[in-house]
Amino acid sequence: MTPEDGVTITYADPSMWAKKNVADIVTSTADEYAAEGVPLTRADNDRMAGKRKVDRVLSKLPDGKPGLQIFSTCTNLIRTLPALPYDEVNVEDIDTDAEDHPYDTLRYGLTRVKPKKKPEDGRQRKRRLSALERIDIL
Repeated sequence: MTPEDGVTITYADPSMWAKKNVADIVTSTADEYAAEGVPLTRADNDRMAGKRKVDRVLSKLPDGKPGLQIFSTCTNLIRTLPALPYDEVNVEDIDTDAEDHPYDTLRYGLTRVKPKKKPEDGRQRKRRLSALERIDIL
């Protein structure tokens, strides 16, 4: 993923930072990538927050188009995303025993996407201001 500043970001599953002992050297897969010139950034591994992000970016915006458009070159995501089953125990999550690697890649790619705050209506703003005024008085 390359943001506007032009610095490439390579997201990786947080498990890649798990330490392992290889030939009496304690290292991690992330360390090995870094040694080869590919620094990794820990992806957000919160599955439920990730699923909410995926759902949100695929929903329609006011112009009728989705917030994320998937191109025909993303063949594995196109093949697997519609077929992903829900977890039988945690029914709001995706079944991790299914072929979820393309979905996880999409979810990790959304690591920097932050939920937008809902706009305050007049009553919420008035209550918030009242609370601030009370704090100032104290």
